[in-house]
Amino acid sequence: MAADPARYMAPASAGLNRKLAPLGDLAPVSEPARKITVTFSLNTTKAPPPPAVGGDGRWLGGFELTEYYPALESWFVGRPVHTPGLPWSSGAGLRYVSPPAGISFAPGPSRPLSYLRSVAVDPRLIPLGSHIFIPAYEAVNGGWFEADDTGGAIIDRHIDVFRPPPSNPSDQGNFATGQQVYIITPGRPLS
Repeated sequence: MAADPARYMAPASAGLNRKLAPLGDLAPVSEPARKITVTFSLNTTKAPPPPAVGGDGRWLGGFELTEYYPALESWFVGRPVHTPGLPWSSGAGLRYVSPPAGISFAPGPSRPLSYLRSVAVDPRLIPLGSHIFIPAYEAVNGGWFEADDTGGAIIDRHIDVFRPPPSNPSDQGNFATGQQVYIITPGRPLS
């Protein structure tokens, strides 16, 4: 896994894990991945595509597009283990274990996200609350997204699309580089 994380993880996660120290030898998973059926509803933004030139936003190029999704409990295999100190377990924690270098967690609740509507962005480039048109997704959801999330691996011109979990955890998702997107900052109308 350490030699080729993209084979084992979704693209956004693999990008983060390439920055981590080698993991060493890992025991193989003995059970094959289980296929499941995932149902969800879309709450898409209804707006026409942006103009080729002008409008209330701006076109920017050179973006890397990746996808992320929640991991389903049904994907995990093996025997349950006792986890003292975690909120859903009984017992007191024994010691603090720092996360690996390159990973950090912000305090507070997670953000409310919607499948194929929310994206993670670098807020230094795209302000949270912005509307983003991604032409590669026009046939999927009309192409419009909202900048609702951030992430440690989302740096500069990288947009991570929140999507429904696939039916199989080995699904690598979609990945594209050099993409153009149209950004409308918060407070400006979609026309």
